[in-house]
Amino acid sequence: MFHIRDDHGEDWFTTFALDPEKQNYLKVITDHFKCNRLGYIKVPTGWGKTFLAKHLMKQYYEQGKVVLFLVSRNNQLLNQTFYIDQQRNTPLFPNNLILSSEHSKIGVAEFLHCLKTRIGSGNGGTVVFASLQTLLSEGNKEIENFLCRTANLVIIDEIHNFIDDKGNDFINQIGEHAHVLGMTATPSQGIVGHVKFVEDIKDDMREIFSKTLPQCIIDGQLSELSYTIIRSNQSILDIFDFQKGPKELRNDELYLDCGEVVP
Repeated sequence: MFHIRDDHGEDWFTTFALDPEKQNYLKVITDHFKCNRLGYIKVPTGWGKTFLAKHLMKQYYEQGKVVLFLVSRNNQLLNQTFYIDQQRNTPLFPNNLILSSEHSKIGVAEFLHCLKTRIGSGNGGTVVFASLQTLLSEGNKEIENFLCRTANLVIIDEIHNFIDDKGNDFINQIGEHAHVLGMTATPSQGIVGHVKFVEDIKDDMREIFSKTLPQCIIDGQLSELSYTIIRSNQSILDIFDFQKGPKELRNDELYLDCGEVVP
């Protein structure tokens, strides 16, 4: 579940510098954290949320701080953020550590020893990329507690998945010294009459900035789509009990990994 890499793509940030607009938004985020501990950004899929987050991570990394990047139910996104080039398997930062079910396993004690050694080495910061489900598993409680105490920046991609989830409880455990940045394109979850928003995760969670889909289209900022049409004879009535309400939305059968679908 744990993976540690020392090689990295040191030239990535030079090759993929932020454009002026994203440089401004990066400043907006850092200014927000001067007076606030939590916040989130809301922009459409394809705008470059994760791209911007990498540059924010770099700021904290260069200050020798501990960064935790979290996703929920999306190992593909986790790998895309950890690596600069999945074909060459080159991680983005030195002192990279990744926790997910897809990576080779080492013991909890060994992982914690490596993490503590790197944090105390004085050779820059440490960046941990993790799947929420792996981090919160029973066997990794010691790692979870340690990261809650030591992380200076926690970035949560697709933070809407943390609404009424274990991620909600996890945020409450993060130390008061840490900044928490959420990123989402869809800041609400639920069905009519039972909709909850990212702000419901915690009282002081506030929107830092947002940009609408029409604005991004007009500005030509969205990545081109690569999509697959999925056909199924499965009826939602067969797997979703509407009388049980929103809790049924957590039914694992409702989730589909589109990356594994072959048309």
